Amino acid sequence: MLFLQFFLNFQAFLGIFALESSSEPEFFEINIDRDHPEKVYQEFVEFKKKFSRTYKSEAENQLRLQNFVKSRNNVVRLNKNAQKAGRNSNFAVNQFSDLTTSELHQRLSRFPPNLTENSVFHKNFKKLLGKTRTKRQNSEFARNFDLRSQKVNGRYIVGPIKNQGQCACCWGFAVTAMLETIYAVNVGRFKRKLDYHFIRPENAESEIIEILNTWKTPVAVYFAAGTAFLQYKSGVLVTEDCDLAGTVWHAGAIVGYGEENDLRGRSQRFWIMKNSWGVSGWGTGGYVKLIRGKNWCGIERGAIGANMEEHYHG
Repeated sequence: MLFLQFFLNFQAFLGIFALESSSEPEFFEINIDRDHPEKVYQEFVEFKKKFSRTYKSEAENQLRLQNFVKSRNNVVRLNKNAQKAGRNSNFAVNQFSDLTTSELHQRLSRFPPNLTENSVFHKNFKKLLGKTRTKRQNSEFARNFDLRSQKVNGRYIVGPIKNQGQCACCWGFAVTAMLETIYAVNVGRFKRKLDYHFIRPENAESEIIEILNTWKTPVAVYFAAGTAFLQYKSGVLVTEDCDLAGTVWHAGAIVGYGEENDLRGRSQRFWIMKNSWGVSGWGTGGYVKLIRGKNWCGIERGAIGANMEEHYHG
């Protein structure tokens, strides 16, 4: 019962609806090296082989090639800008590179989370919260922490990366990632249903760090997604090209944090976020490092943590 209630409350919090497909044509600059056009086409051939793409007709093949070129142009631009700014983030062609914008957006959420005090989420949150938590100073915790290296009863507590496919259900996978680890920490194995209670971090960065260290569970997050996130490959993602007033949103689960230097030796604090787009088609094994403490694309304003310590009676 508690699981179902949490599930419905989280839906109300996110305000999730899938985007309807659009038949509007897309216009973009096709920027191909005119001296070596065969290089881009060869990359497209390799892309189709890697991601097992087959198209129904030559007309569709040309459309997908155009989409691929658009994506490739974005990758070149993003990498050039990152290098110029001294950042260590890298971008690459991935499993989404032959999709139209409308097709890609169908895999994402349309609306931002409902964070108003009168929302269903906030009203039910107050009923479900069993106690207030004592805030602790971040200095008590390590500078780098990763739940993926943690074990309970000889088992890793973070489950494997999953792939949500074509559905706009990222929120479901973010919650699942959180609940899997909660169960693993408390029982020592993965299972889908459990009793629990949850909290919503109030002071974003410090609260998330405390939850990761003390509860040993991920934190579900929701954020606006821009081109840089969609094309991300590795390094710390700093580029913030999302639209907080727009209709492209995504969810994931923070499983750790750390610090590392960029190309100019500047320290970068980051989150480690588990995504739901598979292991090999996006990011670094399905994970991303996101700049921390900056509320990148709204990621820290509505984070949700959970624990089942008081409610499990195994």
